Formats: sequence, structure tokens, C-alpha cells
Amino acid sequence: MYKYAIGLLGTKYRFGGDNINGIDCSSFVQHVFELAGYKMPRTAREQALYGYFVRKENIKPGDLLFFATYASYPSHVGIYIGNGKMIHASSKGGKVEITDINKEYYVKRFLFAKRIPANIKELTPQDSMESIDSYINESKNNKEDPIAKIIMEKNDKN
Repeated sequence: MYKYAIGLLGTKYRFGGDNINGIDCSSFVQHVFELAGYKMPRTAREQALYGYFVRKENIKPGDLLFFATYASYPSHVGIYIGNGKMIHASSKGGKVEITDINKEYYVKRFLFAKRIPANIKELTPQDSMESIDSYINESKNNKEDPIAKIIMEKNDKN
């Protein structure tokens, strides 16, 4: 997968773009995964429904990283490539580039990471729901976890 992602390095960023003349973050991820044989939805918000949650400290190359940039929901996605770096189509950088995920901008906006299993080429949202249930159960006691924060806020309101 890395070779497909690196092959697009430097491609111009264009919001809503889906080809080599201009590509946005989710189209970049969709394209890279399709080259690797996976069927992925088009938008970051839809892509966030697929795969299995992974704690940030356990991310591996190929995992998807989701961020809340211009919205409170997943509005940006990148592919983790190791050593604290991701490759993504950056509106700020204007192209597909490699970025340090520990930059303050991304740390503040990080939502969660997802892993797409190698043996499943087309996940369903139901597969992902089982992952969400498991992740929520593990997260309830971790006050720093973004999902745990949402659960606690919801419970406080009820």
C-alpha cells in the first residue's frame, strides 16, 4: 500500500477532486486502498465507519487517521506510514505530502485511528459496529480517550 501512496506524493490538492489533476484527502485514501484491492467509500466521514478502532499508541503503517478539521465529525483522513508520519492530501500544503502527526494542529484535531483488516477486502458497517462496541467498552475508564469523553458527556446530560 505504501508504494501506491508514495506514487501520489506531490499530487495537487483540490477539494472534491478525484484524479491526478487534483485530489482531496478521502479520494486519496480511496484511490490508494483501491489500488491495493480494497473497496472504500468516498468521503472521510463514510470511511470512518469502516475498519476497527486502534488506540493511537498502537497504530501501525496502513492505519487510517481521522481528524476533525472543518467540522466536528471526521473531515480529514490520512494514512499512517510509521515513525510518527502520515501521508495525506493536505489543503494547507496544497498537495499530497508526508506530515508529522505530532504537529500541534493534528494533535488537537485527532479523533481516532482505524485499521482495515488485510483479509477482508470489503467491510460492512456491521463489521465496524462490532468494533465500536468493543472499543467503547475498553474506553470507558480512559478519560483521555476521545470516545470516552463523548460517552461521559452524554451520561452527564442524562
